[in-house]
Amino acid sequence: MNPILQRLLDIMSEKEITAKKVTEDCNMSASSFTDWKKGKASPGVEAISKLSDYFHVSTDYLIKGREFERDPEPDTEDASDDQPDVQQVPPANYIEFSNPVETELLAKFRRLPPEYQGKAFSYIDGMLAVLPLAGEGKESVRSIS
Repeated sequence: MNPILQRLLDIMSEKEITAKKVTEDCNMSASSFTDWKKGKASPGVEAISKLSDYFHVSTDYLIKGREFERDPEPDTEDASDDQPDVQQVPPANYIEFSNPVETELLAKFRRLPPEYQGKAFSYIDGMLAVLPLAGEGKESVRSIS
């Protein structure tokens, strides 16, 4: 079973909330949990976000099973005004999807059954194999309209 779904089911059991109630409260299709259980789809970014808000857990918990780890905030009483602000660096496995095309692609990919996800990877690998190499004076990546 999908680990995200297992964590959702565990939370639902703990809080004694039915899938029907969750889908109604989160304005999701009634068949969402059924499709996820059957492996026909996986929870997408939007669903994970809604569910994390609904259950008051982080998306990191739903996806990875643990809370997002951050460096502790500096104590404001001990902080010196002479020190420059240090920008926090996200962990190496952190990926930000600020590009709407990437967000849409990921959401659609997650809706595919696993066997189709593999085919999507093969298709993308094939497209990448025929792209001109960088530095040949041609654009190797075009934006999707």
